[in-house]
Amino acid sequence: MKLTAETLLILKNFASINPNFTINEGSEIKTVSEKGTIYAMAKISEYFDKDFWIYDLSQFLSTLGMFKTPEITFEDNENGRRYCHIVDEEDATIQTKFWAASPNILTKVRELKQIPESQVTFTMTAVNSERLKKASGIIQCPDLKFKGSEGKIRAIVYDESGANANTFTIDLQDNYEGEDFEVHLKQERLKLIGGDYTYSIIGKKAIFAKNMERDIEYLVILDSDRPRVG
Repeated sequence: MKLTAETLLILKNFASINPNFTINEGSEIKTVSEKGTIYAMAKISEYFDKDFWIYDLSQFLSTLGMFKTPEITFEDNENGRRYCHIVDEEDATIQTKFWAASPNILTKVRELKQIPESQVTFTMTAVNSERLKKASGIIQCPDLKFKGSEGKIRAIVYDESGANANTFTIDLQDNYEGEDFEVHLKQERLKLIGGDYTYSIIGKKAIFAKNMERDIEYLVILDSDRPRVG
C-alpha cells in the first residue's frame, strides 16, 4: 500500500501530539498525548490490514521520506516479530525493514467515551488560529481564553501568571445569545492540523474541535479540569 499525502500530513500532526503511535487494523487512526490532555481521531482513505506499533512516529515518517515512491507492507518474520517492509516502487533495489515496537511500552489510546452535549459552539477559522498563535509569540503570552459575554464570543491571548499584562483579542462571534462563560487553556495545547473548525465547549472542561474540510476531530482538555479519555 501507499500512503497518500493527506494521510502523511495527518500522521505528522499526530507525531506532534505523541511521538509513539499505534496503527490498528482498519481506516481509523487515533492518538492521545502522554498526559491525556489532547485526543485526536481521523478517518483516512487507506485500510491497514494489520496492527503495527511505532515508538517514534517522526522517525517512521522520515524513513518513508527517504523513498521517492514508498510501497509498504506489514509482515511477520519466522519468529513472529512484526515489521514494515518499505520498497521504492520505482526501484525495488531500495528497501528497508522498520521493526515494530513492543505495544507494552506505548501510550494506550482507549476509546473516547460519548461526548456530552455542548453548551457553546462557534467557528474558529484557520486565519484566526494563525493570528492567535502569532500573537502569542510576539507579545510573549502563552495562555488563551474563550469568553462569551455582552453578545460576543472572544478569543483572548494573555499571560495567566500576571507577569505580562499584554493581551490580544479577536471577536469570533457578535450575535451570541447564550449564558456568559469563560474557559482557559495553554495555547500550545491546540495542536490541530490546519483548517477551519467548529469548536464546542463541553461543560467548561474540554473543547471538541471538528475540522470542516477533513474527517478529523480533537478533544482538548481545558485547564483546571480533566474529563476521562477512555
